[in-house]
Amino acid sequence: MQIINGQNRGMLLETIINQTNSFYMQNKICLVHKKNLDIKFKGVSVQNKKLITKSARIINKSTVDYYGIWDGKFLAFEAKSTENKNFSLSNIKKHQIEYLSLIEAFKGIAFWIIYFKLQNVFIIIRHRDLITNIKNKKTLKFSEALKIGFEMQLNFPGVLNYIDIINKNWMS
Repeated sequence: MQIINGQNRGMLLETIINQTNSFYMQNKICLVHKKNLDIKFKGVSVQNKKLITKSARIINKSTVDYYGIWDGKFLAFEAKSTENKNFSLSNIKKHQIEYLSLIEAFKGIAFWIIYFKLQNVFIIIRHRDLITNIKNKKTLKFSEALKIGFEMQLNFPGVLNYIDIINKNWMS
């Protein structure tokens, strides 16, 4: 596991979640994958032993950032971060809401992890709770996120134990 430092803040949340998922896999807790975008390249060439791509475009919209299985249950979630005091809901796309709603409709576990950089706080929010609380709003206030979600602590070695929060708070 790599140790997280303050550099490259834009990738901090993704790096931590990827480390968490590796930790979970190594310890046989769950299997979670990062979903890649479907990208089509017009051309690829090799120059000086390096691949050079030409005219790439996204073929399909992605569903959500992560999906997997834990304790026989399918789970899917989206990871977002904000450098502002509050989270702008313009960062949430319609297809993400629709996909996570489908996961819940089929009895899967759907949630959001939001990192508030200014406060240096990670919050996990169940999808249905987020959707209920953002109707007709443009932002999710930090204080509202804390009320409808759960703050997660970053544990050594760079792990956000979201499975523990799900198990203790949503599975009863």
